[in-house]
Amino acid sequence: SSAITYGKIIISEVNLPAEVKTIKPAAHIGGLAGGEKYMVGGVMFKFAVDSSGMFRGDHSLAAKVAGHDLKGLVAYYNCEVGTCVPLMLLLDHKGYRLVASTILPVSRNTLVYGSDNAGIYVLDKDSEIKEKLSRAASLLNLAP
Repeated sequence: SSAITYGKIIISEVNLPAEVKTIKPAAHIGGLAGGEKYMVGGVMFKFAVDSSGMFRGDHSLAAKVAGHDLKGLVAYYNCEVGTCVPLMLLLDHKGYRLVASTILPVSRNTLVYGSDNAGIYVLDKDSEIKEKLSRAASLLNLAP
């Protein structure tokens, strides 16, 4: 797939200076987790590394968390509650784990449940979405 091809390029050029990389790092993408982030054709790529100290510098834990993120996404998708989820791929290549995820058309203007700032503010503006998430939580045996 294209995501695998682009991912292998990103990984193979990980130690090159940004100005000579085929796919340039995207400076406009925030977030606490992951190292440099890249955007190609509506897909965001990020390294599964502990760049913020969340795992006390243990990159293997960051890679493990990325694997659990994918498992959680699949479990939620299988609940079939009627919400959209991004496509996600983990690419393990040359000792690196890269996460590739499609970008959903969500912005500050369309976000009705959740957070766009690492949980500083959490929105809860849509009872229909809240009901779907509650149904999924129940199916997954998660406490409210």
